[in-house]
Amino acid sequence: MREHYRRWTEAERAFIMDTHDTSTDDDVAAKLTLSSGKVVTTNMIRRQRRRLGIIKKRGRPTGAVSKKPKTLGVNLSPDTNQKEASS
Repeated sequence: MREHYRRWTEAERAFIMDTHDTSTDDDVAAKLTLSSGKVVTTNMIRRQRRRLGIIKKRGRPTGAVSKKPKTLGVNLSPDTNQKEASS
């Protein structure tokens, strides 16, 4: 079943433009649903974002994930390497 046409306000468009790089379409849809009191689906957000010319990269957002260096169980600090070498 096709959704009814929804007239987007400038504030809603601005919100989509401001949050597209830090939030998922699901999150934006949930926030706009709460603020407007009307159902806003993920597909509606995606369609509006594309009309605004905003194209998201595929995959997980890189800003939301904190990257930690892999240690592989080896301590690479200079103090421990010198102690091990002198032993």
